[in-house]
Amino acid sequence: MFSRGANVFRFGISFRSFLTSSKHSPKVAVLGASGGIGQPLSLLLKQSPLISQLSLYDIAHVKGVAADLSHIETQAQVTAHLGPGELAECLSGANVVIIPAGMPRKPGMTRDDLFNTNASIVAELIDSCAKNCPKAMICIITNPVNSTVPIAAEILKRHNVYDPKRLFGVTTLDVVRSNTFIAQAKDLAVRKVSCPVIGGHSGITILPVISQCSPHVSFPQVEYTTFMCNFILNKIFIQRYHRVHNMKNKFHE
Repeated sequence: MFSRGANVFRFGISFRSFLTSSKHSPKVAVLGASGGIGQPLSLLLKQSPLISQLSLYDIAHVKGVAADLSHIETQAQVTAHLGPGELAECLSGANVVIIPAGMPRKPGMTRDDLFNTNASIVAELIDSCAKNCPKAMICIITNPVNSTVPIAAEILKRHNVYDPKRLFGVTTLDVVRSNTFIAQAKDLAVRKVSCPVIGGHSGITILPVISQCSPHVSFPQVEYTTFMCNFILNKIFIQRYHRVHNMKNKFHE
């Protein structure tokens, strides 16, 4: 399991200090830029004044995404890279690589199905990262993050370029959700709430550490149970839905 609080915090400090250094003109590569996460992520990155070059990669539609983003009046120069043949060019000289590429979980898919599909995608992308930008900070969004990050680590080790301070699993959603639910439950300003989250990135392995929340909050047992149910039920219900749907499909086969 991952302790995301430390990783996210450390990455935030490293990334900010890296980007604000006058010695760097950072290049950021987004692998999977035309997907449901990749497009809004690329839009946000294009608006950042700290990025000089934004390289977008995908196996389809990426040229249209890049063309649209290039019209935004910010300094980042946008380039499009389509298909495996252009992946090396996309990654060459990249300082930060963000990977939202992969298949989202669909009705009928088990976590094993998702893993079998996305593991190979991440493996190929990380292999290219190791060859073309071995010093880059690599941020993996592709699920299941609990599994894709260790796969990436092993591939980087195989190439002798593994640095645990430069490989991250992006699971900020859990922290955002925790802060929001606490703010709603305690009638607080959500921007002032900060609650660390530890554990994994699936179902009941996600654990908000309420005792370390700032500002300090406490929940009676019944209220705490309600809070935790709200926090994890979204994932649990989705998992059960997929499980039941998959069983129905097998029954009808």
